[in-house]
Amino acid sequence: MQDFSGQNLNGRSFRGQNLTGANFSKADIRGANFSNAILKNANFSGVIAGLPRNWLVVLILISHSLTVLSTLSSISIISVIRYSISNDFFESNLMVLSIGMCIFFVSIVIATKHNFLNTIAFITIMIIAGCGIIFAICNSILIEFRTKIVFISLLVGSFLTISSMSIISIAFSTTLVKTLSRIYYPIAIFSALIAGFVGTIFRIFLRGGSRVTLTDLIGNPLWNWAWIDMIWGSIWSWTVTIIGVYIGLKSFRGHEELNLIRKAAVALSTIGSTSFYQADLENAKFENTILKNTDFRSTNLKQTCWNQAKYLHIARVENTYLQYSVVRKLLTSGLGKNKNFDRLNLKGINAKNAFLGNASFIGTDLSEANLQDADLSNSLFVQTQLDKTDFTNATLTGAVIQDWNITTNTNFDNVKCKYVYMRVITRENPNPLRKPDNHKEIFERGEFGDFIKPIVDTLDLYHNQNVDPRAIAISFKQLAENNPEAQLQIVGMEVKGDDNFLLRAKTNNIVDKSSLSADYFTIYNQIKALTQQEFKALVAEKDSRIRSLETMVTTALQRPSYYVENQINIVSQQDISSVATEIQVILEKLDKQKHPVTDIEKLATVALAVEEIQKNPTLEARVINALKAGGIQTFKEAVKHPLMNILVATIQGWLS
Repeated sequence: MQDFSGQNLNGRSFRGQNLTGANFSKADIRGANFSNAILKNANFSGVIAGLPRNWLVVLILISHSLTVLSTLSSISIISVIRYSISNDFFESNLMVLSIGMCIFFVSIVIATKHNFLNTIAFITIMIIAGCGIIFAICNSILIEFRTKIVFISLLVGSFLTISSMSIISIAFSTTLVKTLSRIYYPIAIFSALIAGFVGTIFRIFLRGGSRVTLTDLIGNPLWNWAWIDMIWGSIWSWTVTIIGVYIGLKSFRGHEELNLIRKAAVALSTIGSTSFYQADLENAKFENTILKNTDFRSTNLKQTCWNQAKYLHIARVENTYLQYSVVRKLLTSGLGKNKNFDRLNLKGINAKNAFLGNASFIGTDLSEANLQDADLSNSLFVQTQLDKTDFTNATLTGAVIQDWNITTNTNFDNVKCKYVYMRVITRENPNPLRKPDNHKEIFERGEFGDFIKPIVDTLDLYHNQNVDPRAIAISFKQLAENNPEAQLQIVGMEVKGDDNFLLRAKTNNIVDKSSLSADYFTIYNQIKALTQQEFKALVAEKDSRIRSLETMVTTALQRPSYYVENQINIVSQQDISSVATEIQVILEKLDKQKHPVTDIEKLATVALAVEEIQKNPTLEARVINALKAGGIQTFKEAVKHPLMNILVATIQGWLS
């Protein structure tokens, strides 16, 4: 193991090197280059990363220069406008122009509440057009300005455009300085304010020649308007600066509508800084580090530890899970209670010992994540990807585990869980499918793993948005043919809300369910993309049994979503037995007619049984009430037939 602990590594290059297990703890790695390096299990605890001092000074000077130039450019055109219009006209319309400028600034501030760059462009165009109208009206009143209307409109338009760009430039400069050093931040503001004042004075003396002094301005009618120029120029420059600083601060604090400004500033601030670009940092430690301006783009951060890491919000983190502010806070502080992580790619994050009570992980990819000892009580795991996720010693009491995608590689060792919910909790139903079913019972320590194990043995295929039964039938058959070792057997179907469908298949423990699911939906999407003619040709080539499966899916999708309430208020054991007998008669009749052997044939037979039940509304209602009163398991045991498992799995969705 290589030891660099405590060393000054400023500007060192480790590009492409194999530094597995290396110790960099408490080293100064500012300006060091670790691009494409292998740094698995490396220890960077306590390091200082970021920009070298010399490059830091250069960027700060660039930022200040940009601010000064932006301020000066924003006021340079004022005199041109002023001198292109007679004094009388300017004096008589001073109030109108002042109001117009106020509206302009207010509009910019409002624009920051939305997508700034798009909004500012729109506002600028509208103001240019408005100024044209204003001057056109003035032109109709003051004949002598008719020849100047186009020129003046262009001047004002240019003025407003330059001012807009100046505000954006100052906002960028402010953000850049904030990413570099807070020490220089007041200096940036002061330099911008001084620039406006000095620029105005310079313009006045430039107009009057090199021999003009301040005493020449006092009591000289020729220069009466010079003072107005100076006041206007200063106010304008200061206003531009203040608005630019305001926008820059908002950008720095992570407001999404100003993300482009922040990204540009961060990108510039990481030039010459510590770089881990495309490095492998699996299982690396960055505890108690300073990571200002560090480049982590496209880096492998699987199981990386970030406890108490500082300034990650001004690091460059594109194409990693660190791009999400809520994730950065979770990983550096361990606090994620009541936070929303829906549909984020958090594959491989290290959230060991984190507080994540009431957190939401709907559609989130938490595969290979380290959630050891994490508090996940009352959290939402809805369609969450959890392949190889480690829940060892985690707390899952009260969690919602609706349609979560766990595998045999998901670790539930010693999980602390008293109870869970199989469906999302609502106001109308505060205990949806609670497990254990008896609300007086709880899981003992370690029992949750035993409860959840059977669920792991199924492959759940979720469909939404324009479910196509024919495509489902062909895709599943093709998947089974392509993966005979998986031993796929359909055990149930369920309609889950509007235009959502679940196909559940049993499989063995040796296959990769994540890979099977990906292959299935690849086939399914390809089939759905076929033209009508191509699809007909494909169906003609396939076995006729596909049509039976298609019928089954169609029946499940089109089943009645209602039953007669209170038709049977009390269902006795005798009633359950009576219903079970009728169901058994239907199954045995169809069994003799069809002689189902394969999965497809069995599904087709069950589909016909479902149709028979639905043709009799009274029988359907009795079945539903029997399921509600006796429970699914009791009803299943009452019917002695090998197809009963598939039938119950299909019709149990009627309960919702």
